[in-house]
Amino acid sequence: MKNEDTIAAISTPMGQAGIGIIRISGPRSLAIAKRIFKPKRNIQSLESHRLYLGMILDPDKGEIVDEALLSYMQAPHTYTREDVVEINSHSGYLVLSKILEIVLSQGARPANPGEFTLRAFLNVRIDLTQAEAVVDLINARSERGLYLASQQLKGRFKEEIGDLKDRIGDILAQLEVAIDFPDEDDAIISRHALSEQMEKDIIPSIEDLIRMHRQKRIWIEGISTIIVGRVNVGKSSLLNRLIDEERAIVTPIPGTTRDIIESSILINGIPLRLMDTAGLRDVRDEVERIGISLTTRKLKEADLVLMVIDQNRPISREDLDIIEMCKEKPSMLVLNKLDLPSALKQEDMD
Repeated sequence: MKNEDTIAAISTPMGQAGIGIIRISGPRSLAIAKRIFKPKRNIQSLESHRLYLGMILDPDKGEIVDEALLSYMQAPHTYTREDVVEINSHSGYLVLSKILEIVLSQGARPANPGEFTLRAFLNVRIDLTQAEAVVDLINARSERGLYLASQQLKGRFKEEIGDLKDRIGDILAQLEVAIDFPDEDDAIISRHALSEQMEKDIIPSIEDLIRMHRQKRIWIEGISTIIVGRVNVGKSSLLNRLIDEERAIVTPIPGTTRDIIESSILINGIPLRLMDTAGLRDVRDEVERIGISLTTRKLKEADLVLMVIDQNRPISREDLDIIEMCKEKPSMLVLNKLDLPSALKQEDMD
């Protein structure tokens, strides 16, 4: 697919750092580079896949913006299979924004989110499984997740899908023979064999792929873990203790936590996305009510529930209601305030 427009974007996170990267892709990439970049050495042309030291200029004002390294990569040997230019400048909000502004003024347009990878897909540089792997590499929260994403980027998942597609194609071909020639003895035998092959081979293979994909999502995104309980049972204290950081505000005032507070940790290499939530209770305050509604929605989406109970107080109707809400989810009961006398009875624990 040939794109007539040229796109550009800042490819590194905004913030103060040593290096930031602006990426340009499309037919005008080289022309834009020649307009805004002055190499320190006198060269006749920019060769593909080489780094050049020089100055980024504002061609309309003739002003130097920054010293930078520039690389030009000629199509089709690039990520997008288009002409690509990458500018390695000093990283800072103003300098990166200024360079991008200059690039856009010379004929490029801002890239949409994920558009470089979209062009790689449209230009048959990668397939959909590899495009997904690019996102997974960026978002991986564990070493195992990083490994699985890299294997998918290399084409492992593509090969598994291709093998399954070929086997289904063989069954389809045999099925067509059975339909077209129903009176043939071989066709009758074939129908029974095809049914058995679907049950013992194809369906289990599909189920394995689905299970593997779900497991991979956990390694990439983490186990969505929600901390729930009534007000002032210690949910925010538990979050702060788990992440070893004072992330959530802790006070004896009911309703302190009103929004979802998220943080991530690794336990034995397994990523957990922890969510501290508003205490569940009947309230009139509109803001707190919205927070409780958000908690209820997140609870339905969570993979794991940590239910916190204040063992210094008897089990209440609110506790029982929360337990009822969590019964369909994998859950762990967390008893808090163990330094105080327990008000729980054995039947409460049962």
